[in-house]
Amino acid sequence: MSSISNTGYYIPDTAPVSEENYVLKAESALYSDGRWVSITGQIYKFTGSYYQLQAEVTEKRRIFDWLKTYSEKGKGGVYRRSRVNSSSANEVYNSMVLGLAVDIETVNPPGLNCSNGVVKINSDGSHTITSHDPKQVYTYIGGKYDPDIDVTDCDRLLECLEPQQREIFLRTIAAALCLPLARLKMSRVKGLLCHGDGSNGKDTLRTALVAVLGRGVTGKSLKDFQIYDTGRKFPLAGLESSLCNWSSENADAVKLDKLQSLKQFITGDELTIEHKGRGEYPYKP
Repeated sequence: MSSISNTGYYIPDTAPVSEENYVLKAESALYSDGRWVSITGQIYKFTGSYYQLQAEVTEKRRIFDWLKTYSEKGKGGVYRRSRVNSSSANEVYNSMVLGLAVDIETVNPPGLNCSNGVVKINSDGSHTITSHDPKQVYTYIGGKYDPDIDVTDCDRLLECLEPQQREIFLRTIAAALCLPLARLKMSRVKGLLCHGDGSNGKDTLRTALVAVLGRGVTGKSLKDFQIYDTGRKFPLAGLESSLCNWSSENADAVKLDKLQSLKQFITGDELTIEHKGRGEYPYKP
């Protein structure tokens, strides 16, 4: 056999460095500082203690402003700012949403994200506090954890409930800190229906809970669940980041036994989340 020189067909060990396109350059310029994630099509930035939602219109404006400074070499070697348009801004934004995406199942893991750390609940019911970690994706921030705080005011507040009601209230609220553990230890985790005349303390308890859980508390009403059951799913979209949903007031015209979505929400059965302009996806409360 004759030997044929293949010098002209040399394949290097590494690929040559290629020129980055404008999307990659925008990513480097706009998203290389700090920590970012995207959750169900929305971009969040780490603030040092939690991931804060960045409004789509604000992000696209930031991208558009950067595109005004970016130029590409065109025909004849002339540099032009040809990417200053909504199409390019949308392409960068959509690419970031894809590139920064995290699984919704990993968002807001068990525990309580406080302003000075994360309170983790152990399997035996005890708790520890750890530093904020951008790898732990929390989209809310609660109050400050202080094990030595004076509990006098809290005890006075809870005196508005009878002893048996107080125990039920505290056990149900505590389940929000580590729902998987609560469901493991308890046969069922129930919702609370607080009934009474006006000015009897219901909202006072809710206000105190908001001070502890912060943005982890939502206020979807029974009417919102009723609308969901008719096929319009937008009203319950905010539940995906909720530790506890507490509606301040509910109309007495809504019949509880006909709210299938409320039953699913309380028992942890899968619901469907739908944001306006985005597709549906499953959500397990």
